[in-house]
Amino acid sequence: MQVRWGRFHSGPAPLSCPVLDPYAEAIDALSAGLGLDRPGAGRLLVIASDGCYRPDEAARAAERITALRRAGCAVLWLAFDPDPRPLPGTTLLGLTDPAQAATAIGKAATAALAATT
Repeated sequence: MQVRWGRFHSGPAPLSCPVLDPYAEAIDALSAGLGLDRPGAGRLLVIASDGCYRPDEAARAAERITALRRAGCAVLWLAFDPDPRPLPGTTLLGLTDPAQAATAIGKAATAALAATT
């Protein structure tokens, strides 16, 4: 029987499901696919979230963000909630309208590129 388990896995369910951390997994997948942890080029990770994570999820995602920041990757946190809980190491930008996100991301990308030149 094919099932979907976790955010990035599908196929036969494992006999015992591992504890999956979708936030840290997503950061890992993006880092691997886009080279976000590779120094020398302008890189930007954008997270749009209210920050409502379990403490263990937040800790693992924060570790990934810290590693990316050390490698020179900027991390922008877009918050649409009036009481956001961004993870440490991110640049918080509160938005009231999702349409504002494109401009905010463009400005953050420009700053990330400028920081590497």
